[in-house]
Amino acid sequence: MVILVYNEIVQPTEYDLLDLADARRRAALERVHNDHDYPVWHIAAPVGRLNDPNGLVYWHGRYHVFYQWGPYVPEAKAVYWGHAVSADLIHWQHVEPAIAPERWYDKDGCYSGSAVAFGDHVTCLYTGNVKDPSGARHAYQCAFDMTEGGGAKNGVAVRGEAGRSLSAQKADDALPIWRCEKWPDNPVIPVIPGGYTAHFRDPMVFGRPGDSFSASPDAAYRMCLGAQRANESGAIALFSSPNLRDWRFDGELQFAGPDAEELADFGFMWECPNIFTLKDEVSGRERTVALWCPQGLRRDGERFQNTFQCGYVIGDLDGNVLRNCTRFRELDGGTEFYAPQCFAGPDGSMLLIGWAGNAGEDGLPSLTSAGWLHSLTLPRKLTLHGKVVRQNPAPTPECFGAQFEISADGLPKDGELLPLGGQRAWRLQFITQYDEQAMIRIEAGRCSLDMHFEGGTITLDRSQTLYQGAGEQTSAIRIATFAPDWRSGDAVVVDCIFDHSVLEIYLNGGEVALTSRVFLGEDALKVFCTADGHPMPNDMTCTLPR
Repeated sequence: MVILVYNEIVQPTEYDLLDLADARRRAALERVHNDHDYPVWHIAAPVGRLNDPNGLVYWHGRYHVFYQWGPYVPEAKAVYWGHAVSADLIHWQHVEPAIAPERWYDKDGCYSGSAVAFGDHVTCLYTGNVKDPSGARHAYQCAFDMTEGGGAKNGVAVRGEAGRSLSAQKADDALPIWRCEKWPDNPVIPVIPGGYTAHFRDPMVFGRPGDSFSASPDAAYRMCLGAQRANESGAIALFSSPNLRDWRFDGELQFAGPDAEELADFGFMWECPNIFTLKDEVSGRERTVALWCPQGLRRDGERFQNTFQCGYVIGDLDGNVLRNCTRFRELDGGTEFYAPQCFAGPDGSMLLIGWAGNAGEDGLPSLTSAGWLHSLTLPRKLTLHGKVVRQNPAPTPECFGAQFEISADGLPKDGELLPLGGQRAWRLQFITQYDEQAMIRIEAGRCSLDMHFEGGTITLDRSQTLYQGAGEQTSAIRIATFAPDWRSGDAVVVDCIFDHSVLEIYLNGGEVALTSRVFLGEDALKVFCTADGHPMPNDMTCTLPR
């Protein structure tokens, strides 16, 4: 890559690339903050394309979220790591990007990876993507360290105008400067083991010294990667290391149990694996959860309706074998959800953030209208209840904003929620009944979105919105059964979060979660909530951002 600086063609350093990308980010801030589709509670890049969350970590009192970022999309596809920070998981501030694709081992993209926090630094592992002149792909597993403070940024001292710096962190940002520096001896895994294609990526460190996954001092750290075998089937590769630098290939994650047969032929590639433990709230036992994204599954009724899928199995990890594993269960029933990553919060709880998008879905209206694509989900807290991983919004209720009650007695006949009129971000919580025909409707001029809850099924109808999905397995109307075992008279607890163009629905304490992108245009919004064609008979709790 070359750039033009003061009419001179120069070979840029990584600092130049990061600074140019950051200048592009800053230039877009005013535009997106006035954009009717740009979210206030969800992470979305101000410009270009965002996809997988990476390197999620809580460190020195802040949550750090890195993410795949293409700052020049649609003109160019160079993949950087963007960087956002928060103290409360709801108010995010974008800072300078962390790394750029400029070394021989990552020149065609800095792909997904994970983070390990230490006292004075954070080590992140990622996949460097390279394509040779013939177009053949090569994958290298690489690392960089993030440190805090000092007078340097991204491995190079901050330069003033005389040094042709295009941007620097503003003094009023009230944030430290984080320095990210790639390891000089990269890549840490330069060779793919035999039997696999170059689709070998997304390193996730899941075992650390002293925890239940750490096998020995020589295998103090354990790591899983998404892989494609030479026969074009998917797998999870396992590695171990005493120090994060010297890695040994330990084979594949294997599955054992009556429900494991389905996984023997389960797509052509497995991406973004996570392995972690949760305490089963039913039995009190510690169980292992393996979560990943299989590609190439065909739709099976209400299963596997998206372009690519994401789900998990639960079992008991014994070396490389996950014993007593359950059937693969999709994590999110919505139309846009992929590539989640899990990490530990400061209290030890397991948190998750996903990408509110999917492959082949770059035709969103926001790219044309405001130059940005995609968002992440809200951070979710995970708990285990038998065979189900429950998900609920991780930010505390007060972080969302001002909470108030909407009385059912005061609703107009059409069920319009007048306090939500014109509001582009809100959270609505209420209880309906299994056998009621409950509906939430959002209108904006000629556009509308309908959410129907009835008989243990949710129907999401985007047919009257400006974006109705993409891909042969995705349709404008999504039907998902969330309660096949419930009976008439059972309560359904609904937690619906709408944030400009991002919709998240959580049912019955997080038993089911659905994420979708919803574009309704610029007209003022109206929100209606009814049951059996009449105003919702129960009081509702509403939250608006401050």
